[in-house]
Amino acid sequence: MIVLSPAESAKSSSPGLRWIVMAVVVTLPWTKQRWALPFLCVLATTPEVSERLGKRHKTVGMWAHQMVSLVRRWRTLRSIKLMGDTAYSILELGLHAKAQQVTLVTTGRLDAVRHSPPPERTRHTIGRPRVVGQRLPSLEQVLQDPETVWQKLTLDWYSEGERTVEISTGTALWYRYGSDPLPIRWVLTRDPSGKHPPKAIFSTDPTQTAEQLVADFMKRWSLEVTFEEGRAQMAHRDATPMVRSRYSSFDSFALWPSSAS
Repeated sequence: MIVLSPAESAKSSSPGLRWIVMAVVVTLPWTKQRWALPFLCVLATTPEVSERLGKRHKTVGMWAHQMVSLVRRWRTLRSIKLMGDTAYSILELGLHAKAQQVTLVTTGRLDAVRHSPPPERTRHTIGRPRVVGQRLPSLEQVLQDPETVWQKLTLDWYSEGERTVEISTGTALWYRYGSDPLPIRWVLTRDPSGKHPPKAIFSTDPTQTAEQLVADFMKRWSLEVTFEEGRAQMAHRDATPMVRSRYSSFDSFALWPSSAS
C-alpha cells in the first residue's frame, strides 16, 4: 500500500515549491503502529517558478501520473493501492491508475458529479450508444436526504481507540465530457456526534467493500506520523527560526534516506 503526501504536509517554506512524497505503508514486527516509509520524492513548482526556470509546468496530477507509471514499472506484478487527499482526486489520474492496474483511493468533493451506468441497448434502440446514464444526486444531497440508509461502523480511529461512524455507500461512474467513464465505489462518512465534518471517499475499485475502503484510507495518516517523528528526530524544533525555515524545505526529502537506514 502506497500513500501520497497531503497537500498541507507537502508545502515548502520556500515560495513556489512543494514536495510530492510517495511512501509505502508497513507494519514493523515490534510495533502495531503503521509506518509510512518515503521512497520517492518529486519537487513540484508553481507556474511562475516553472516559467522562470524555462521549464514546462507540470501540475500535481501530472507529477503523480508519472510517479504511478514509474512505480508500476518497478513492480510489474505486485498489487498496488495508492491513497491521497483531494489534491489527487483527478479523473485523468484515476483513469491512468486503472490502466496501470493501480487502485486509487482519495477523498472527494461532496458536489462531485456522478452518473449511473448507461441503459442496456436493445435491437430497437436508435442512435449512438450512451457512455453514461442519468446524473445521480450529489453526495451533499445524499447527506441531507432523510431517506438515505446509514450503516454504523466501529473503527480503530487512528490509534486513539474505537470510534463509531455512520457510512453510506454505492457505485457510480465518474465522468466528464471528452473523457472515458471511470467506475468507482464511493463512501460517505459522518460522525453521529457531529464533532467531525462529513467526508467522501472514492475508490477506482468498485468491488471494494465500504469497510475495506474506509480502513484502507485511514492508513494514509501514517505518513503524517512519519513526518512528525522525522522532524523530531532531526531536532528541527530546537533550531533557530532562520535555520528551521531553511531545513523545513527538505524535511520530506531528508526522510527518504532516514527511512532506508
